[in-house]
Amino acid sequence: MRIEVDTGSSSPEAGHLEEPGYLGSIGRSSPEFGRLCFPGDTKSGGIPPPLPPDCGACEVRRMGSRRRAEVLGPDRPGFLRVRLARPGEEVGAEGVVIAVPTGRLPSVLRRPGSRFVARIEGRELEHVETDAWGETWILVQDRVRDVLSRLWDPLGVADISPDEYDHYIEPLVRLCAAGAGVATIADQLDAIVREGMGLVSQRTASETTARALVALDLPALP
Repeated sequence: MRIEVDTGSSSPEAGHLEEPGYLGSIGRSSPEFGRLCFPGDTKSGGIPPPLPPDCGACEVRRMGSRRRAEVLGPDRPGFLRVRLARPGEEVGAEGVVIAVPTGRLPSVLRRPGSRFVARIEGRELEHVETDAWGETWILVQDRVRDVLSRLWDPLGVADISPDEYDHYIEPLVRLCAAGAGVATIADQLDAIVREGMGLVSQRTASETTARALVALDLPALP
């Protein structure tokens, strides 16, 4: 089963993160969008080469994550300021503020104080979850994030960047929903480590994580 998703790129027409140094859904903060910083990697300045279009055995591709969000008010012409909650939290003063094209939000959600669940793709607000599935996705993300942070965490940064692996949650959830077994999921996790991150195999952690993911018995999602 192959799941492929374009990570996208920032553009004037799309909502984008404004704050520098944001530890967002694509990985640790870096000068180049879509790349992960690796601790101790001084040769490349902490930035490995970009992930190739096809990384061999690694079939799980990066996808967006859901965040609770709140409209703060107008930004520059044609844009609204929207605050994104921290992973797994309600919207608060500590969230990241992004500029979102007004047309990206339904008219009923454009007033200051409007709250919703947003799907964030890379550095952009891709779309708004306008039904109960948004909150269901938040709950599923929280459960899967906990497993990835506690049992997998190949970069060793989950304690300082809890959303480090959020971009793998949706494809992993869909693998589980498709009936993938522990061995298949472990293969994918270890391929991410070896081919996507350029690290040595962490097979034991991948197998432990895969067993925990299968055991979550997650709800069916659209």
